[in-house]
Amino acid sequence: MSLTVQHGEDTYAALTGLKADDETIDDCVDRLLDHRREAIDSGAGLWADSEVPEHARAARESIRSELDRPSQ
Repeated sequence: MSLTVQHGEDTYAALTGLKADDETIDDCVDRLLDHRREAIDSGAGLWADSEVPEHARAARESIRSELDRPSQ
């Protein structure tokens, strides 16, 4: 299935500059998205065996509690 996506001239120029000689704009976007997904996936689970997630949850709850308190 093929879709048309409108974008500005600057975006087109940037993509044209990023694409390899043998790539289409679509190939370039796919490659950039794959790279982004890999970067996100590489960070998944980094804190799984640490106390960082619990500290982050406690900090979030503390901030929420502070925001819920009436002004003094």
